[in-house]
Amino acid sequence: VLSAIEDEGGPGKALVFSGYGEPTYRAKVLVEIGREAAQRWPGVPRRLETIGLGNRLNGRDLAPALLGAVDEVWVSLDAADPASWIEFHDPWDAFRCRGFEDSLSFIRACVARKIPTTVTAVDLPKNDWTRVARLAQALGADFKLRPLMA
Repeated sequence: VLSAIEDEGGPGKALVFSGYGEPTYRAKVLVEIGREAAQRWPGVPRRLETIGLGNRLNGRDLAPALLGAVDEVWVSLDAADPASWIEFHDPWDAFRCRGFEDSLSFIRACVARKIPTTVTAVDLPKNDWTRVARLAQALGADFKLRPLMA
């Protein structure tokens, strides 16, 4: 992965762990790449964009491992209550019952480890993002409203 980034001219302005899917499925690889990237490209920020299910997927608190691997974490929460979260994310059955709370726990863990953490929400007409912003503040995280990508 690092060689491919170098082949493309380097990471540019930032290195972002994101994608269609959950990047923390491969937490060990993410952490290894993030730490090595910090050595190769000092000063290039590294950000994790996630829906916050990494602790559940990996069966442990990932926040300690993220220290030094990423500079900030963005959690796409998109909802302020479990029912809205399920409607918005349409998670697999394994995550329907506790997924929202798992995401909140992940946010709390990152904030507790002093990892700059931003909760995000997509600007949709039916999404009450003001409630999400208040929840982010209550969790000790920042908030960012994301535009709908058409």
